[in-house]
Amino acid sequence: VGSGDRLDWVAGLFYYKEDGTDRTQSWFPFAATPVPQTNDVTNESRSVFAQGTLALTDLLNLTVGLRYTWDDREIYHHEDGGLSASESFNEPTWNVSLDYQLNDRSMVYIAHRHGYRSGGFNGRVQTAAQLEPFDAEIVDDIEIGSKTDFDIAGTVLRLNIAAFYSDYQDIQRTIAIVNEQ
Repeated sequence: VGSGDRLDWVAGLFYYKEDGTDRTQSWFPFAATPVPQTNDVTNESRSVFAQGTLALTDLLNLTVGLRYTWDDREIYHHEDGGLSASESFNEPTWNVSLDYQLNDRSMVYIAHRHGYRSGGFNGRVQTAAQLEPFDAEIVDDIEIGSKTDFDIAGTVLRLNIAAFYSDYQDIQRTIAIVNEQ
């Protein structure tokens, strides 16, 4: 973390590792009894990042951030004789924004971000042969907005207004289907 005359910045490294076991019982169509499932999973993530805010003028700031992430996903599906699968994902992500201070209590901004969520595996499959990786989720968005502080009866209130547009690729959704038997 650093700070200069007109530049504030942060940079760093990130590491995360998770090992676990997922045990479930699922009902599948035409199954007479619940199907037990056990998966051992390992998720590992590494990244490097940096972000800085440059005061272009006393009222106008430019913020630029960049992160590069590498994710490794492994799964061992115990049923059907066992199956191991692994997949790696990586993606750069970024943020670019401009903010302008209208006065000491109001600010407007515009931002563009590129985001990423790692792909992985759905361990709740009917057979090990169905164990296929799903793709990483990517999103690009544009946001414009304002932040304004007000004093009402001696209390400071903040009004945040934002409009944004997000464009997703390979969006990840969890869908639960209830099977009433």
